Amino acid sequence: MKIPEFNVVMMLKTLLISIVAFFSPIYGLLLAVGAMIFLDTILGIIKSIKLDGWESITSRKASVIISKFLLYQLTVLTFFIIDYNLINEFAKLHYQNNYLLTKLITISLCFVEAKSIDENIKSIFGFSIWTNLKEVLIRTQAIKKTPKK
Repeated sequence: MKIPEFNVVMMLKTLLISIVAFFSPIYGLLLAVGAMIFLDTILGIIKSIKLDGWESITSRKASVIISKFLLYQLTVLTFFIIDYNLINEFAKLHYQNNYLLTKLITISLCFVEAKSIDENIKSIFGFSIWTNLKEVLIRTQAIKKTPKK
């Protein structure tokens, strides 16, 4: 009787494929958080160069970006695991969305990054996206309320 060989590479490939398949439902959420961090980073670098020059860019500040990226991604992954194993079935009784908690956490993280992006844009260009958006919405509501002739 032949004993099957223990192939480490094959086992690691299988494990990696299983992990990717498990987290595939939240691929878009991870991508959204990563894109927000990337945009915030680019605008933060531009702001730093504009206000303090090239000397303000240091490796210590750059390492914060990596830490934030890993922390945010791990937060989404952790809440997905909690959601998948504990909360999803109860949430589906009341809501039609899968992984509601994971999506709420992702929205929260994206909002934090959007606020940071807005602060950077305000420092670089001198205007706030939120303020402009609010003004547009107020004008739109005023136009809707005016009587038609």
